[in-house]
Amino acid sequence: EIYTLFGKPEDESSYYEMTRWVNNFGRALQKVNIIRGMRKDYDSSKNNDEANKVYIPQILIDEAGISLEDMFDSEHKEQSQRILDELVIDSINNFEFSLNYLFNIPYNEVGIRRFSYSIFLSSLLMLKKLDENYNVFTSNEEIGISKIESMVLLGKTYLDALSNTRIEKSYTKIKESINAPAGIRISESKR
Repeated sequence: EIYTLFGKPEDESSYYEMTRWVNNFGRALQKVNIIRGMRKDYDSSKNNDEANKVYIPQILIDEAGISLEDMFDSEHKEQSQRILDELVIDSINNFEFSLNYLFNIPYNEVGIRRFSYSIFLSSLLMLKKLDENYNVFTSNEEIGISKIESMVLLGKTYLDALSNTRIEKSYTKIKESINAPAGIRISESKR
């Protein structure tokens, strides 16, 4: 609960809201890592006879009409891409809600704002790279952010973190560049 670094919110209602925002922030980051590591997790559980370590909701796999194994088979690329679209949209929904967390970090907490925003922005850029990238199902190579992209990100973080308007503009620009079909929305019961 990072918000305790700059004090608890004034009342129980504010505390509850901040907790929801922090939790969504964490979920957004976690979902990006889940998408990024799908193939590696699948191979690890398959090769080690361990329990399934692929953290994809079974309901998505069932709705696509395929099995977990099929999701990593190129014969089922269309269904797998639909699952990826759902996961990306779900992650975006968490990013959207976690903006409130960033907006409510006091301006005088410059280090916390920059740190939190850099994590937010790098994960959002990673999500953009994962969107419509079928390699998440087929490749064991890490999909990542280049050194140049990291340097640009750090500069952007340094400048934008002190303005909620700039944070929102950057977020909107990246979100609009993500190509997952806009009509897909995951209901609360599936999360």
